[in-house]
Amino acid sequence: MKKNHVYLVALLGLAMFINQRSYGQKVPCPVNLDWELGDTTGWDATYGGGPGPDTGGVQTWPVSGSQTVITTPYYGFVNGRHTITNATMPVDPYGGFPVVAPGGGNHSLKLGDDNTLNGAESVSFFINVPPGLNTFSINYLYAVVLQDANHDPWQQPRFTLTVTDSATGIPLKDSCYDQNYVAAAGLPGFFTNGIVRYKPWTKAILNISGTAGKTVKLTITTGDCSASGHFGYGYFDLLDCGEFKAIIASCNQDRDGISLTAPEGYMIYDWYDETYTNKIDTGQTIKFFPTNTTVQRYNAILTPYPSVSDCLDTLTSVPLGNILVDPTADTACMAPGTPILLSANAQGGSGPLSYVWTETIVNNSLSCYTCASPTANAGTSNYYTVKVSDTNNCFRTRTINIGINENSIDAIDDFVLCHPGYVQLTSEAKGPLPYQKLECAGDGTATCTSPVIYEVRTLHREPNYKNNSDSSSFNNPFAAQFTTNRLQYLLKKEDLYFSGLRYGILSSLGLKVADAGNATYENFTISLGCTDDTQLINGFIPNTIPVFTGTVTPNLGWNDFTFNRTYNFDTSKNLVVDICFSNPAVDTPAVVDLLITTGLDAASQYSTLPGVSLCQGAGGIPEGGLIFVNRPYTRLGYCKPQDRPFDYTWEPGNYLSDSTIFNPLAYVDKTVKYYVSSIGASDCKVIDSVTITVPIHDYDIFPKDTSVCVGQPFQLTATGTFSSVRWFEYNKET
Repeated sequence: MKKNHVYLVALLGLAMFINQRSYGQKVPCPVNLDWELGDTTGWDATYGGGPGPDTGGVQTWPVSGSQTVITTPYYGFVNGRHTITNATMPVDPYGGFPVVAPGGGNHSLKLGDDNTLNGAESVSFFINVPPGLNTFSINYLYAVVLQDANHDPWQQPRFTLTVTDSATGIPLKDSCYDQNYVAAAGLPGFFTNGIVRYKPWTKAILNISGTAGKTVKLTITTGDCSASGHFGYGYFDLLDCGEFKAIIASCNQDRDGISLTAPEGYMIYDWYDETYTNKIDTGQTIKFFPTNTTVQRYNAILTPYPSVSDCLDTLTSVPLGNILVDPTADTACMAPGTPILLSANAQGGSGPLSYVWTETIVNNSLSCYTCASPTANAGTSNYYTVKVSDTNNCFRTRTINIGINENSIDAIDDFVLCHPGYVQLTSEAKGPLPYQKLECAGDGTATCTSPVIYEVRTLHREPNYKNNSDSSSFNNPFAAQFTTNRLQYLLKKEDLYFSGLRYGILSSLGLKVADAGNATYENFTISLGCTDDTQLINGFIPNTIPVFTGTVTPNLGWNDFTFNRTYNFDTSKNLVVDICFSNPAVDTPAVVDLLITTGLDAASQYSTLPGVSLCQGAGGIPEGGLIFVNRPYTRLGYCKPQDRPFDYTWEPGNYLSDSTIFNPLAYVDKTVKYYVSSIGASDCKVIDSVTITVPIHDYDIFPKDTSVCVGQPFQLTATGTFSSVRWFEYNKET
């Protein structure tokens, strides 16, 4: 039989729980297992030892194995030794905690008292475990008050929970499910009042797995020291009944992946795949991304602290799988009103997948919002996001950008020119005017009084099996664990385009903070630049221009920094963001959200040397540098520049007075098709054409001028490329 020789320090090894979600799915509990009827319904009681004629007391462990038993039990409840508490009663005299468990309802049980004389008390309850539920457990609250007699463990005051099979009286799992707490000195997390060691109300779990359909007996016993000189008593209350299994703490496959949690209180947590061949991770809570869409269960082997038990526990998760979403590709420059079939193209997950579509500009442009493949009839450019969920509430989202070309152009209608000559061509571009073209950087004098905020995503670069958002305290503009830090990252021109930015003026930069930390950042500087480089494989890109400098204290959520000077951006370059700070001392860093971009999009250098700054133009020797396959999640304040007239381009441009105006004069000597194009505010090319047909004069008539006899017939013949012939009689004299 397994021996659970447990000191109070074993309370550190209990499966204590922060909230009910960590515990598992609730299961109906037997009536009054929580003492909420305020009486003894369903409970039996015994006692022994203590004051009075009875002599029975606690039997020591060397005799009884791991069980705490009363040598000569007397049956029934004894006032003062089996006490149903209520809120009107005073707090515990030694621990000062309430005698009713916080969150446990209106009543709790106090078992035992502060008399000595080898007294012992117990209560028991028969629990019918639901058929088919082999992961049954109870979530309970307890508190203990035990004098430290400084005896051997089996002689000390104690508080125990024992679970036996009611039909056989044999302890479940060879006593591995029992909980035994014995007084001892120097216990971490506990309190001392003289020689009393007490623990206020604490949440715990009692595992009764493998008992589906059985009736088990729960016995709670408290006892004084076996030498009769020291007391011990405890409190008990029930929170709820549930399942002893691995819990899905979260399953956001956009951000952290799948998070599995096991009960607290074990020394070692080893997580494996379904076949126990691949070790996934260690720890009470793990976060991971399944490598494929195949559904499998994940197993945890739980090793308790040696002072608690040498029995291993095993937990198994529900079936889990990666959700793969490979949606319709981003599309630009579509004609207004053109229907397009959107598809989530999803697979994986557990059970049937469900879909929820949303649109950034709400205009009811989708044929359905809960199907896998709706049709979009977009009149304007829009973002469509699909959230794909499985039966475990695991989900993944993807966004599709549908860009609508709101511009058009009309050229003069086709016509026929009978003879070679000059003609006037005309055209008209329609829709929003294009933006004034800007060069990167500029002089910072442009104004941006009413900016629009754009979040710069990676819509067209998101990988299938990785999260598109994460957090870091290292790849981080707020890395206050260093006295100075410089972070530089790229915003790709494609990302900017698909996020909605065109030629324009940048007025602010925002970073999304997941944890504000404690630090204030001095000389916090943001600089911008433009580059053709697509990765930071060669380190920092030089010659960026400072746009913001100040002292910054981050807050949770978006932190937007309004520039001291604006920055112009064009559509042909990638944008470089350079952020640095220099602090007098290290502190707890703020943490920002990151986007996984699959490119080497960020680089950092840092130092903890006092008085050193890595900001642009400053000296100092960095301790190191790193390059990252991600970048901070960023948003930009943006103003469009002034409008400019439409540009026109005519092709072919030969024999035109000017091929870049809307109405050039053309010399046409033969049939030709002209194309005219322009670009509007949507940055999409529009085109129209005009065909000018010039007939080819390749005909002849026979005979030529000649003489014939009066009254004699003669043959007239016309040859060439023509559609019809009409002959006329010509009398020169008339």
